[in-house]
Amino acid sequence: MLKIIREDKPWWIIEQITHEKKSTIQVLKIKKWEELSLHYHKIRNDYWYIISWEWIAIINDKSKNISSWDLIYLEKLTPHSVKALTDELIVMEICFDIFDSKDTYRISDKYWRN
Repeated sequence: MLKIIREDKPWWIIEQITHEKKSTIQVLKIKKWEELSLHYHKIRNDYWYIISWEWIAIINDKSKNISSWDLIYLEKLTPHSVKALTDELIVMEICFDIFDSKDTYRISDKYWRN
């Protein structure tokens, strides 16, 4: 599991999410009421670090309400999706192992992508 190193400062809080690990970081910006396809990855494990507000995650066919600053672990082969409930949803996706954008296997998708 990922360990967040936290350092409290008088003016701010610093949270170091990766430390000397090979990773790819993407920022996902999802419009209000929009959603990602239900999908999984065969190669990589992901973490979602929630930057903004409230949303619903689907992980292994279970709905889960998620809030800002939550950290969600998504093990490879785990079906997952997300839907923005309030304003734009911003998620930092931290991908470990080998990152390949073709390593996305959709189970369902409202945009009709394969």
